[in-house]
Amino acid sequence: MEPEISDGDMVVVDPDANIQQNDRVVVIFEDDPGNKGAVVKIFQKQGNIVILTSKNPEYPPIVVTRKTRVLFVGKVVGLWRAL
Repeated sequence: MEPEISDGDMVVVDPDANIQQNDRVVVIFEDDPGNKGAVVKIFQKQGNIVILTSKNPEYPPIVVTRKTRVLFVGKVVGLWRAL
């Protein structure tokens, strides 16, 4: 599957926006030893459980627990793509 965001694209993020079901969010996994920086995921909440999913089915969903060290940078509000 072709990624929705390509090299060279700029994601516009609002760190103060209220994150709601199915919003795209920018997160940083602080406890990931292979941390490659910020990633964009789809925010989903089922009861008290937060699940971060990818548009690309090759990446499995991530269940966020109290032990997960994750920083929610903000809500994606735009995408700028150079032509």
